[in-house]
Amino acid sequence: MRGAIFQFTLRRTFSTLPEHGGLTVWNNIKKNSNPLRSKVPNLLTWYACGPTVYDSAHIGHASSYIRQDVIRRLVEGIDGRLGVLQLMGVTDIDDKIIIKANQLNTPWESISRKYELEFFQDLESLNVKLPHVRTRVTDFIPQIVTFVSSLVKQGYAYPVADGSVYFDTGKYQRYGKLRKVEEIAQFEVEEGQGKKNKQDFAVWKGWKPGEPFWTSPWGKGRPGWHIECSAMASHYFGTSLDIHSGGVDLLFPHHENEEAQCCANFGVDDWVTHWIHTGHLNIKGDTKMSKSLGNTIAIRDFLKENSAETLRMFCILSKYRHGLEYSQDSLNHAKSILKKFKDFISDTVAILQSSKVVVQSTDKDLWNVLVETRRDVSSALANDFDTPSAIHKISEYIDVFNLCYVPSDKKNSISNLVDFGLVLASKELVRSFVSIVGLSNDQTISDSTSMECLLTEINQFRSVVRNYALASDEEDKSIRKKKLVERKPLLEACDQVRTNLVGMGFDVKDHGKSSHVASN
Repeated sequence: MRGAIFQFTLRRTFSTLPEHGGLTVWNNIKKNSNPLRSKVPNLLTWYACGPTVYDSAHIGHASSYIRQDVIRRLVEGIDGRLGVLQLMGVTDIDDKIIIKANQLNTPWESISRKYELEFFQDLESLNVKLPHVRTRVTDFIPQIVTFVSSLVKQGYAYPVADGSVYFDTGKYQRYGKLRKVEEIAQFEVEEGQGKKNKQDFAVWKGWKPGEPFWTSPWGKGRPGWHIECSAMASHYFGTSLDIHSGGVDLLFPHHENEEAQCCANFGVDDWVTHWIHTGHLNIKGDTKMSKSLGNTIAIRDFLKENSAETLRMFCILSKYRHGLEYSQDSLNHAKSILKKFKDFISDTVAILQSSKVVVQSTDKDLWNVLVETRRDVSSALANDFDTPSAIHKISEYIDVFNLCYVPSDKKNSISNLVDFGLVLASKELVRSFVSIVGLSNDQTISDSTSMECLLTEINQFRSVVRNYALASDEEDKSIRKKKLVERKPLLEACDQVRTNLVGMGFDVKDHGKSSHVASN
């Protein structure tokens, strides 16, 4: 993984940073949006803070990783030339892990391995792309010790009597980059004997009886929280990083401290080019969902009653930087939007399958609306990944399209004069959005295509039989009635096919002499 060519590529620096696809990202320091840039052309290096694995992940965690996943998919999809190399670090040794292991009288390794495995299984259940590289803190102790030693040697860290080592925030003059100094005073500070400054934090924790430990130049101990990510990320990506992501609760002190350590150690002004922070998942007003408050819903419990697609749609109906208000109403709203998009794809398929479709190329007004919608959607997604605006524009277009083509209660058949290209392009607008934000995975799309072909054949055969059973050109009423009686078993068979399909989760709609079938 860390061969010479790989490292050469990642450690290259350029006087100017390439911009990608017109994409902009919010700059939390300058409070504005800046063009997405990478140190290496066509390669974006990305470190994502992973979990501290001491318990099951909840939907608050899920919302953050889903939103990060959507951003990754958009970056990869909008600028097809840009590759993403993503690393995620897992904290597998921590106070919480040690406490739980002691409570259960279980080795701490058993706790961390169990919940690490469960976490990545949960990500797969949520259709979140897994990182290319996964790292554990305990596999990087030598690199962490080397990093701490370098800070001590340069005067940016100092050891104390109990074997701990602290980062000297007074020595590093740019501390407070992500969070203003006057705001930092509001946060709780890390306790420790022998600290020079109130905001100094441990990069190495001296050993305490009953705790696991590793040897170091300062005695037995284990890593501090913030140094872990700095050491693992820089081990792979060197002295700079394009994107660093995590929940907004990590902005301070975790990310502030990571940035300070790396800038001090490497002698650079900025370690990270783009910080991406996702908003909290809140319940009951502004109450954050968290394990410490005991108000969490495990991902696995949520998925027993709801789909991963519903949660993903719920997450992208708000900007990724904003908080989410969790309630049954908000979930129902997400379900309704998801159904609207799926129904639209099904309806356009039905129109394209109609045996009476006549190609027309005169619907210029709707074409103009489609072109404008595509432009607005692309612009929204490129502007700091504004998914709610994109969803709103697509939803508006569906409403306009449906007025023209999709049957209402007052119509008995699908409009038989349609612009084939327009319908196809309209379907692709929605389908491509659903795909790019991860509301369906590649296998789902492939399976859906195969199922769609099968359903088309079944539906066409059923329609032929049904129309034959209903058709009668006889003028004599008695003969016509006799034929209808003779053909009644055919109608009953068609009805039975419809009943069976409904029982398998498909919806069959008859519109006059045309029919279409789609998944519920």
